[in-house]
Amino acid sequence: MAITKRILLVQPRHIYAPPKSKKKNGHIYMPTSLLTIAAILNEIGIRVKIVDENISDFDFDENIIGINLLGAPYIPYAISIEKKLNMKYGNDYRLLIGGQIVSGLSKIDLKNLFSSKTLNGNLSKTINEVFYIDEKKIPKKENISLIKVYDQIDPEMLKLYLSNEFGFYLSQGCKYTCSFCAAQRTINIKTNKKRIVEQYRNIDIALNDFEYLINKAIHFKILNIRVYLSNLDLFQNPLMLFAFAEGVVKIKKKYPNLAIKLRGLSTSRSFLRANKDFNDEIGRAHV
Repeated sequence: MAITKRILLVQPRHIYAPPKSKKKNGHIYMPTSLLTIAAILNEIGIRVKIVDENISDFDFDENIIGINLLGAPYIPYAISIEKKLNMKYGNDYRLLIGGQIVSGLSKIDLKNLFSSKTLNGNLSKTINEVFYIDEKKIPKKENISLIKVYDQIDPEMLKLYLSNEFGFYLSQGCKYTCSFCAAQRTINIKTNKKRIVEQYRNIDIALNDFEYLINKAIHFKILNIRVYLSNLDLFQNPLMLFAFAEGVVKIKKKYPNLAIKLRGLSTSRSFLRANKDFNDEIGRAHV
């Protein structure tokens, strides 16, 4: 396969959206997971083009395509994309599939569903295999700003995203292992235990990104911001959540005419323990 430094990243049209033939927008929701991957690829010198099929269509002008799968119902879509790539490029293509559902697929699952040209896009070794980039040079997503990628979005598309509720990447991972959840598992390396933990972004970077979006919204005369935080269990790490919330309060004071609404998922256990955990951690911090 010829080495290329370009990739097309695709957000599939929502399965419950009106058919494309009706020429209506689908589910308008900022594809934050896709934008995060785009930011990482940009950082290591890969030229990225992003398409959201809820808003526009795309041509197969690139032989390396990445798809963000929102769940198992999107697997047939990915299979259809691979068939089209095969028809146009023969074996000279790569399809990278990402999303939480992909982390739950074994190598056998991938082999049975796709060809060897389709790879798990959630793995850093895949970037190494496709672009010949040393894994050690791939930055951690927790330390990457998305501002450069936000800048690449067409202004009318960004306005559309910010006019609706949009997802904001604040943390990933969870200390629980619920059988129904396909969430990414993270490991606490500091201890010698394979304990699953929530992993926050660098708070300063996250707040800088957040304020950038706030400024864009104000530029578009959008004064009611609705945000869905990526945390799988919002109150699992009260101290980090407080640090982010405190930063948002400071941002809000700069723009008094702006309404900011934040929401997220939470387990009842973490919700009930949040006040106690927060007070305990504050106490330890001042000992």
